[in-house]
Amino acid sequence: MDSPSSSCLLTGSRRVMDVLFSFGLWAWASFAYPQNIQPPTTLLGLSFFVNHAVTLLLPALAWLTTDWRPSVPALWRAFGWFGLYLCVAVAANAAFDGNYFYQRERPLLPWLGQPGYLLASVLATLALFWLGYAVSRLAQLPARRLL
Repeated sequence: MDSPSSSCLLTGSRRVMDVLFSFGLWAWASFAYPQNIQPPTTLLGLSFFVNHAVTLLLPALAWLTTDWRPSVPALWRAFGWFGLYLCVAVAANAAFDGNYFYQRERPLLPWLGQPGYLLASVLATLALFWLGYAVSRLAQLPARRLL
């Protein structure tokens, strides 16, 4: 159980921040590789920006205001939640002809069919989570030198 001294901002749970950090890496990717989802002048476009900005800022604020840091167990926990999310997304896509996690209209590698694209998405997510963790470890090095 999490102690009050280790609470992380709004959630009070380090586990939520762990998953939010890893899922937030996709938000960084969405800004780095912009899609024409909705114009920023519409309500949906504005909500996309606000949602992604908050997702990016919460782990940074937790880093600065608490002793929270990304960890390897947290990475695997987030990857497990990603697996659950992906199962729901695939089922919703089949049921409602959706495009959750861009499995129908593929912005990258559009020539790659299914299930290859789904597997590539899973592997890219795992690589992204490890890259985010590695960068966070590098960011901790200067902070340790200051202490």
